Amino acid sequence: MEKDIICFETGEFAKYRTDNQFAALPLLEFMKQQMGIDYIYRQIVTRQELEYYLKKIADKHFQNKFGVVYFSFHGEPENLSLTQNGKNNISLNDIADMVTPYDSFLNRHIHFSTCETLKCDEEIIKRFKRKVGAKTVSGYTECVDSTAAFINELAYFHEIFNYTSVTTYKKHMADYQNQLNKLGFTIV
Repeated sequence: MEKDIICFETGEFAKYRTDNQFAALPLLEFMKQQMGIDYIYRQIVTRQELEYYLKKIADKHFQNKFGVVYFSFHGEPENLSLTQNGKNNISLNDIADMVTPYDSFLNRHIHFSTCETLKCDEEIIKRFKRKVGAKTVSGYTECVDSTAAFINELAYFHEIFNYTSVTTYKKHMADYQNQLNKLGFTIV
């Protein structure tokens, strides 16, 4: 499996704002320029769009080339939210039902860059992982700041693309604080 990313991001703009607020694209561009990571990026507004793309990425071409499926949405415990108001939620179970017939997540890393989606019983996450055949499932249990998530995801994807063992990149992610300390960063 190649080291590239498929990213789905919310297509909803925040109320009363017209500037582009999509957070994943700068991260994807940085990784492409600095790490040679290719990506597919799609904005999703409706459940039907999500279902369409989840089926589409099961195609062998995409399975062989793209090892990470990256969701950049709003979230609630055990749910991905297509809108900020939480009225358009899709549960982990719903997502599993969408992808299982096609093996869309088989042997892939699935990352939820969403607030609180993984704030649920660990058994729910393990059951999701088993059902979809994912190599890993990652994400957040708390509300996240987009800048902090950007930094974390850059480090996390770097580990995924440089090591093959889940144990190794778990250890390296835990060691990032020590690595940051080695930079000797200071503020006077």
